[in-house]
Amino acid sequence: TSKVTAVIRDCPKLTVINFNAIAATAIGDSPFLNYTDELEQTLNIGDEVETITRSMFQSCKAITELKIGSSVKSIGYCAFNGCSGITNLTIPSSVTEIDGMAFNACDSLEKVIFNAKNCTLVSGQTPFNSSGCDDGFDIVFGEGVISIPDNLFNNVIKAKSVSFSNTIEIIGDSAFYATGISGNVVIPDSVI
Repeated sequence: TSKVTAVIRDCPKLTVINFNAIAATAIGDSPFLNYTDELEQTLNIGDEVETITRSMFQSCKAITELKIGSSVKSIGYCAFNGCSGITNLTIPSSVTEIDGMAFNACDSLEKVIFNAKNCTLVSGQTPFNSSGCDDGFDIVFGEGVISIPDNLFNNVIKAKSVSFSNTIEIIGDSAFYATGISGNVVIPDSVI
C-alpha cells in the first residue's frame, strides 16, 4: 500500500489527472488538493483501481469531469467531498460500498446516474449531503440495479427528480426521506 500525501496541490495549469495507483491510501487532507475553481480539470480513475480511499480527492474544486473506472468497488468517506465543479456523476455497476459524505458539497451536481447493482452505505450516512446545483439534480438508476441502499439520498433537499430502472427490487429505508423530489415518481413493478 502506498501512502499518498500532498502529491499534487495548486497546479494552475494541470488539466487532466489519470489516477491509476491501485494500492494508494490517502493520509491527511486531500493529496490532490486544488482550491481554485478557475480551471477545469478532468479526473480519470483507472479501470484497475478498486478503492478510492478516505478524502483522496477532497476539495478538488477544479474537477469538472469525473470518470470512475469499471473496477472500483469502494468509495471512501469524504473521497470527493467539496468537489464543487462536478456536474455529472456516474457510479459504476462495480461499486459495492460507499461511505458517508463521499460526494458531500458537490455544489454543481446536475445529474447522478447510479449503476451500482447491489451497494451498501458503510456508515449508513448519505454520501450526497449538501450536494446539488441551485436548480437541483436528477437521479437515474441504471438497468441492472437491484437494491437502493438505506438513506442513499436521505435529507438531500436538492434532489429534484428520480427515475427507476425496471430491475430494482428493493428500495431501502429512508432512501429518499426529506428530499426535494417533486412531480411524478413511478415505482416499477419489480419492487418487492
